[in-house]
Amino acid sequence: AGIYVGPDAILTGNDVDFSDNTANEGGQLYARSAEVSLSRTTWTGGQAMVGAGLNTGDSTITITNALFSGQIAPGSGGAVYQDGGELNIRYATLVENTASIGAGIASDGGRTTLAGVIIASNDGEAIANAGGRVMIDQSLVVGLDSGSSVVGAIIAGGDVLDAAPGFVNAEGGDYALRLASPALDAGLDREGDPDNTPADWGMYGGESAWLQRDMD
Repeated sequence: AGIYVGPDAILTGNDVDFSDNTANEGGQLYARSAEVSLSRTTWTGGQAMVGAGLNTGDSTITITNALFSGQIAPGSGGAVYQDGGELNIRYATLVENTASIGAGIASDGGRTTLAGVIIASNDGEAIANAGGRVMIDQSLVVGLDSGSSVVGAIIAGGDVLDAAPGFVNAEGGDYALRLASPALDAGLDREGDPDNTPADWGMYGGESAWLQRDMD
């Protein structure tokens, strides 16, 4: 198993790699009534019945600059499962995750706020909401316009795109953005990237991002 963060516990971390952990719930990280703040994290190869990457309930979770890829949940929440509390994800890429319900994000309760995220190429819905409050803006979700990637109600702002993300080499695991990507320099609030351009969406966006070049 990965990490369990229990009631009243606080977990903070930067530059963390969650890889190939397995559990019944929360393959990589399981949080209950806790406070978690993580920056520049990768979540790959996790497996769990529910929430193969992150499984959170009644917690306050903030994740900035993250890659969720290759998580497998036979039940709900390939990358993320939430059933209460507050979940804020900024500048994240969720790709190639698998679940019966919500391969990207599955919510059964709580408040989820997504900004500057890219959700694409998952085996299952990008977002499945069965009882939470899910809000997304300034993001890219493949299949959003057709309704094929979203189950349940979400609150989408006016700047959510349904388009090919334009990764440099997705098959090779390179999720930097090409010049033609609609998520490149797309902007999030008034934040910028380390190269002093407007913030990209996805894992390499924002002031605290990894210092890895993209194609701008």
